[in-house]
Amino acid sequence: MVPTLCPVIVGRDSERAKLRAMLQAAAHGRGATVALLGEAGVGKTRLVRELTERAQAAGMPVLVGRAVEGAPCPALHPLVEALLAGLRSRPLSDLADLASFRPALGRLLPPLRTEQSGLVEESMPVLSEGVLRLLRALAGRSGLLLICEDMQWADVETLAVLEYLAAQLRDEPVLIVITVRRETAGQGLDLAHGLQARAGASAIELDRLDEAGVAGMVRACLDSHAIPEDVLSWLSERAEGLPFLVEELLASAITSEALRRDPGGWSFSSPTRPVVPVGFADSVHRRLATAGDATDWVMRCAAVLGRVFDARLLPELAGQSRDAVAASLRRAAELQLVTRHDGVHGTHRFRHALTYEALLADLPGYQRSELAGTALKIVEEAWPGLPDGWCMLAAQLAEQADDHSRAAALLLESGSRALASGALSTAQHALEQARGHATTDEPTLARIEQLLLRGPRAGRTVGAGRRCRRTPARRAGPDRCPGSRTRGRTAVTGAGGGTGHRLGPGPRAPRTGACRHSRGRRRDSAGGCVRGRRRDRSRQR
Repeated sequence: MVPTLCPVIVGRDSERAKLRAMLQAAAHGRGATVALLGEAGVGKTRLVRELTERAQAAGMPVLVGRAVEGAPCPALHPLVEALLAGLRSRPLSDLADLASFRPALGRLLPPLRTEQSGLVEESMPVLSEGVLRLLRALAGRSGLLLICEDMQWADVETLAVLEYLAAQLRDEPVLIVITVRRETAGQGLDLAHGLQARAGASAIELDRLDEAGVAGMVRACLDSHAIPEDVLSWLSERAEGLPFLVEELLASAITSEALRRDPGGWSFSSPTRPVVPVGFADSVHRRLATAGDATDWVMRCAAVLGRVFDARLLPELAGQSRDAVAASLRRAAELQLVTRHDGVHGTHRFRHALTYEALLADLPGYQRSELAGTALKIVEEAWPGLPDGWCMLAAQLAEQADDHSRAAALLLESGSRALASGALSTAQHALEQARGHATTDEPTLARIEQLLLRGPRAGRTVGAGRRCRRTPARRAGPDRCPGSRTRGRTAVTGAGGGTGHRLGPGPRAPRTGACRHSRGRRRDSAGGCVRGRRRDRSRQR
């Protein structure tokens, strides 16, 4: 098994330099508080780990405390966890300067408990000052690094102490680093943002890696500069810039033998089923478990519709009222599972492609097939003629429903429309998918083969005519949903999964494939557009 943990940190040079400088300053008595903000998996913990190693190499003690999601922890648990670790290696005789604060500290830290501890009234300013002086004593001459992780889940008292410390550390040999998930609203996030306005405190926001950063990670993980482009493309699209997912997807691909090291280097075959890292899938299921059965079911129904989905389909598909579906969508948004799709009314989007794939993978095959068949009927009844992107969505649903004859016909129609609009890559992909579903005794197959053979010639004709070039071919095609990520083609994913995204149309998806002659009337096939061009040529003659 090839190690897939990245041996280096990629794309964080400026952040690392700032943290190193702050650590060095703390060692010389100029302390600070810094918050690392970013979504889960963006690399906060990795930066903290490197800083910890650097501090330990310099002989600086490192104390770590963590908040835990949903855990019934007592107040100040992260600080208690960290300070108890620091007290284990220090004799109490070294803490003589803390005498006046030991009654307050003793309420939390048994080693410092005195007879007066139970009699002292709780006072946050006194307790906070006691923590500051204890940190100073534990720092000694070498300085000290205190790490408080996952403060988005911290209790109010912990955050109050940290806020006090942030205002007092400029002349102390202590660096405090807190990590906060940017997508989790709450007082922990408010504290992190508030640090930017304080002297001696700051916040570092971590964004996702760009494609070059992902490629750099992959090369470092696989210890090779010769990585096939399809591997880099697959990982870039799937991981969406999250370092954690780059490592997890690599590990899953190697385990499933989709990615193999041959004598000549790495080779890659696109997985036939979705590759969803176990840790990511568990996170999705844990979050949904807190939302209740109704929201869980609505999200599974939404997953059948694809990465981008129209919420208007969900009441009938899920068998719930519109108000109930709306409440489930709000709850899912709070859990950072879905978000509104920009610019398209009523349309939502799973925040990550792996989220809906994890939900799909958890559905039994027969249930997914039944849901897809029901959704197909809803779509066909609601949008007769399947204009714009609805045709491709219907094809995907037919594919999931194991209705291969219907899938072939819909993919043929979608490919015909794309061909008429000049979107050759989209057309070819749709037609090849259609051929995979058609049987030898179907007339559909002959039509598919005919269009595949005509493809390049038809594309040149369309390109020369200039009447169907309202959108460049790399972006055109009636199956393109606003905001969806496709690169020159629409990837069709079947019931078993595969590469690419399922694309759902918006309620008013732009008719990028329509030619001028078909504007103002519904175009049920590519033929109307082609006939329009022929009539126009006859007039020119």
